[in-house]
Amino acid sequence: MMNINQKVAKIPFAVLCAVLAFFHITSALTVNKFMGPDGLQKDQPWDHFLASTCSRLFGISYNNYFLVSIPLYLLGFYGVIKLGDGLIEKLDKKGDINGRNHTAVTIILLLLPNFLYALRLALGAAPMRGWGARPAALLGLALVVIFSIASEKEGNLRG
Repeated sequence: MMNINQKVAKIPFAVLCAVLAFFHITSALTVNKFMGPDGLQKDQPWDHFLASTCSRLFGISYNNYFLVSIPLYLLGFYGVIKLGDGLIEKLDKKGDINGRNHTAVTIILLLLPNFLYALRLALGAAPMRGWGARPAALLGLALVVIFSIASEKEGNLRG
């Protein structure tokens, strides 16, 4: 029976990158289309700060920041994946963890709650007040912790 680490290692890296890109692009496009400065300031203060600062500094419109930032975020995610891969390979020399895939799944789990919120907005549902960056981040962190514990537990049982 394969454990979580072996299953994650067998997923093609391109598929994980496509899912990660889809989650982020969908979220960015939804925010661009459905959320204005007032909604972001209340629900996603970090995004509001970045959008207003970049709007002021670079002369792009507030909502267009979310379109302009897509390639920057995707490059940042790739950089984090490469960094995570290097750290995992350095720390787990004899393990069955594929560092790239493991880090990509971790980022996907971190983005999943925000993606679901954006998908809900894109399908025409009203924004849920109080649901923003903090609850999405906390739920994403909880998913990452559960994934990390489950993959570590199976790794320890095997080794």
